[in-house]
Amino acid sequence: MNKSFPFFMLAALATLGLTETSMAQLSVTGGNTSPIGALQGSAGADAAGLTGAYTSVGTITTFSLISTKRIQYNFLNETGQSLTSWTLTYPTSVAPLIIAAGAPDDYINAAGTVVNQGGTLSATLFNDGFGVYNYDTGLPWTFDYEADHLTFTAVSGASLPDGDGVGHITSDGTPFALPAFIVLFNPSLNEAGDPATAIAGPSNYSGTELGPVPEPTSGLSLVGGLGLLLGFQRFVRRAKGTVLAG
Repeated sequence: MNKSFPFFMLAALATLGLTETSMAQLSVTGGNTSPIGALQGSAGADAAGLTGAYTSVGTITTFSLISTKRIQYNFLNETGQSLTSWTLTYPTSVAPLIIAAGAPDDYINAAGTVVNQGGTLSATLFNDGFGVYNYDTGLPWTFDYEADHLTFTAVSGASLPDGDGVGHITSDGTPFALPAFIVLFNPSLNEAGDPATAIAGPSNYSGTELGPVPEPTSGLSLVGGLGLLLGFQRFVRRAKGTVLAG
């Protein structure tokens, strides 16, 4: 079963390896194993083209192709609690070059049933400075884009329940390519291990996830390059689209 984000050039320009972590009938695949404590995960990077995204509350805008790097995060929740938030921390120098993010609208449970939580499968463009983005008010996750981290937070009544998974998941040997958490950024950046944390119930978990990092030879000349190209203002802290799904 395959579901894909629209507006992306889906032909990957890098081939991802596969790893597997078992839990009952489910396992997580796709990319390199990258757990955050008891939150089992994998992540892989490729190249993707962005031709449209949410640009304001309820509005998807199409535009000329933007070449990006994309990291996809697949998770299988083995924490014993519902996952309600997770955070990727990155160097402050790369923040202006992070373009957009996406989140899953559904998950697969241990019985192999896909559960839809609502929303539209389109990325959200970080076009209005640092702060909370909820342009897709039906999506079960919001994005808190900040100078040194990006946090995915479940809206009220939503979560990734214990024992369930998102992204590339195998159920009894049957592969599911479901929507995952994604981060899109300027292709001038590299990717490497960044600190990550997760919250499930009363518990906090920490680990390392693949994330954007500066190129060793890149300097401050890269910072803000994409922002200038797109005419973004990235350093105004505001709340965007804070109306949550009903």
